[in-house]
Amino acid sequence: MKTITHFILAIFTISATYSQVGINTDNSAPHSSAQLDVKSTTKAFYPPRMTTAQKNAIASPQAGAVVFDNTLNQLSFYNGTAWVAAAGSVLTLPYNQSLNLATPNLSGIFTIGNYYTDSQANAIIGNTYSADGNGVIGQNYAENGEFGAGVAGIHFGTGIGIIGNSILGTGVFGKGKIKGVYGESDSGAGGFFKSTGDGYALITDVGNVGIGTLTPTSKMDIQGSENLSQFYFGSNENTFLRGGKSTSHVIINDTGDKIGLGTSPVLRGEEKVDINGRLRIRSSTAGTAGVWFNNTGNSISTANGAFHGMVNDTETGIWICNAWRFWVNANGNVTSTSLAGVGTRPVYANNSGTLTATPTNQTLTLQPSDFQSISGYSTLYRYPVNLNFSGIGSLVAAVKLPVGAVINNIVMRALDTKTDGQILYSLEKVGTNTNIGTFISSGGSTIFGSNASPINTSSTNNLPHTITSNSYYYITVSAFNSSANYIS
Repeated sequence: MKTITHFILAIFTISATYSQVGINTDNSAPHSSAQLDVKSTTKAFYPPRMTTAQKNAIASPQAGAVVFDNTLNQLSFYNGTAWVAAAGSVLTLPYNQSLNLATPNLSGIFTIGNYYTDSQANAIIGNTYSADGNGVIGQNYAENGEFGAGVAGIHFGTGIGIIGNSILGTGVFGKGKIKGVYGESDSGAGGFFKSTGDGYALITDVGNVGIGTLTPTSKMDIQGSENLSQFYFGSNENTFLRGGKSTSHVIINDTGDKIGLGTSPVLRGEEKVDINGRLRIRSSTAGTAGVWFNNTGNSISTANGAFHGMVNDTETGIWICNAWRFWVNANGNVTSTSLAGVGTRPVYANNSGTLTATPTNQTLTLQPSDFQSISGYSTLYRYPVNLNFSGIGSLVAAVKLPVGAVINNIVMRALDTKTDGQILYSLEKVGTNTNIGTFISSGGSTIFGSNASPINTSSTNNLPHTITSNSYYYITVSAFNSSANYIS
């Protein structure tokens, strides 16, 4: 007790003499800048030790107050507003601490800096080996405002603000009412996602993705100026537009204007697609390839439109109203159901151009310019034996009719302005012997006196006659006076 008394007296003596306090074992004076100078190489300085609750219960602490928080196992000091961990304190994990600042602090509550200039220096690295854990989580609980961020990474050079790597999990995860993940760049990439294995560079789960818009109205909404919506790949890569499900559809430009394939579209009126080059349509397992054209009702029924495409692997044609109506095979042979019938028949075209296999009565008119003069007994033509031709001669014209045509009637139209006489015709076919013709039909009419108007003479002798081959047919016309002499 006596020794303690002297020690206390010595302390007070030193304090009174120097207005400073020095605690040591070598009797050295305290440093001139220190009010209290404690020196020891074997002992420690112990500030007051207390729990967090006891620390927070200190009434009106002054800025600079120091205690050791044995609940948090850290040295704490009061900064004039709140108790905070002393700089350089070792954080015991897990660490959980919150702070409510009365005034805004743009530099942040917690700042870590790495000023080393090596290219691989990092400020914060968050690692976890938990299957569902996260390396770094930043949360912002503000209910208003759209610019606050849970985690913000800013790079003032040419590097990357935030990098997220994951072997099987998620590299970067962002959740927010306005923006889950926000990336901005002055000259580089605002967001860069990369997958080097079989994983996915970017996945969106629920919600819409907007490019060029903050309010996307569909799963992916791309807006902006010309060429903003552009897909470009290397020469050995493909671009796929898929519906995603077996019952879904891919719709292109359903509310817009024109579509160009291989070109910027230049179209008129109701045209929608402009293709620069050839269009190839492939066959599917459900049927042959082709193009379907709807009627004005836009019904999908096969009875309400037309299909132009492949009938099979060697024929192409047109399907209309539930049946193939017209097609061409690989040899160029044409088939039309409108021409179907019994036997081989000629094809006719009416005055509107419609083809048919049903014959119709038509008139083949031979004009005067179609006839040429021949002399008396030409060996090329055989006339009826009861005619004795002499004089100037007859007129002859070629008759060109298709195989299958039927001659039903022959009408002569003649004008006689001179004298009484006869006008006769003879229809013949030239045989293989060009000097002998085959008689088909003949007829004539007697003319009495001159006539001011043409006279029509109709004959059906030995008619009708069917053209059965591609032989040449000729018709001769002769006129005689009352003395049985040719007249021209």
